[in-house]
Amino acid sequence: MNLVPHGDVLVGFRPEHLLPVENVPGERITATLEVQRMEYLSGDRHVYGSIELGDGPCRVIARLPATVETPIEVGERHDFAVPGGRLRFFDAAGGLRTEPVRLGA
Repeated sequence: MNLVPHGDVLVGFRPEHLLPVENVPGERITATLEVQRMEYLSGDRHVYGSIELGDGPCRVIARLPATVETPIEVGERHDFAVPGGRLRFFDAAGGLRTEPVRLGA
């Protein structure tokens, strides 16, 4: 699970839920991913990079299935999104699950 610091909480989401923005309809949280590395594994693309969701840049991994054909290159910046219902929130100090917090503007 990707864990991104946001104030007193950690925002968590699985790599398979972080997708190029054009592949995530409906309610979503978006962030620009600075692509630093890519791996091709068993038909999936693992995209490694950093995003900002609150407290500065944080390294994350996105796992794109073969059905996501969006061209992405190392060194570029691309908008990614996570469906709102796929976000999890944890207390940064103790790690226990907590209530959702508002992200973005």
